[in-house]
Amino acid sequence: MNPRKESNNKYDILLSGVGGMGILTASRLITDAARIESKNVIMSEIHGLSQRGGMVYTMVRLGKVVAPLIKKGSVDTLIALEATESMRYLEKMDPNGTIIVNDNLVVPPIVTAGVGKKTSFSKIKRKLETFSDNVTIVPALKIAEGLGNPIVQNVVLIGVFFAHVTSPLAKESGKKAIKTRFKEKGEKIVDLNLRAFERGLEIGQKLFRQ
Repeated sequence: MNPRKESNNKYDILLSGVGGMGILTASRLITDAARIESKNVIMSEIHGLSQRGGMVYTMVRLGKVVAPLIKKGSVDTLIALEATESMRYLEKMDPNGTIIVNDNLVVPPIVTAGVGKKTSFSKIKRKLETFSDNVTIVPALKIAEGLGNPIVQNVVLIGVFFAHVTSPLAKESGKKAIKTRFKEKGEKIVDLNLRAFERGLEIGQKLFRQ
């Protein structure tokens, strides 16, 4: 397990996946939590194909930073909501960084059209573990389905991130961010997302002890 990064009080997070998985919501929750703690934070988002299923990734930078984009070799934590997308950004990772990856595989349009081949999860896992000793696989979709709604797999992964020793943000800030962001959607939605976050915390604490 890599130690907390203290250099210049910077902490860089990259979230990746495909459209429709709630990447922007997950990124905004991290950003909201940072602001609750009065931390300097910059968020940027980059879209591939605009339709559901297209590539999306965001960067969240905490600390004494000016530029919104993260240079190669400096990402402290990669949170991949879709497994295949995790491999796109390895060059941006700090060699000692943490990779948190959902075991969910989304079949890309090119494969559905019969042009390309689907990559197996075992192959993705091998590549990630060859690159880093700090890879955590999370069955976020399965956990979210167990909570009653697969859409909260993004919040499950955020909970896992908050449980990690290198996370610069407090768990309570994450909960406050959820309550604030989902308040207008009603108590049921707030409760669902809080349960997803707390389940992620529980899973993360177990995984990181192994």
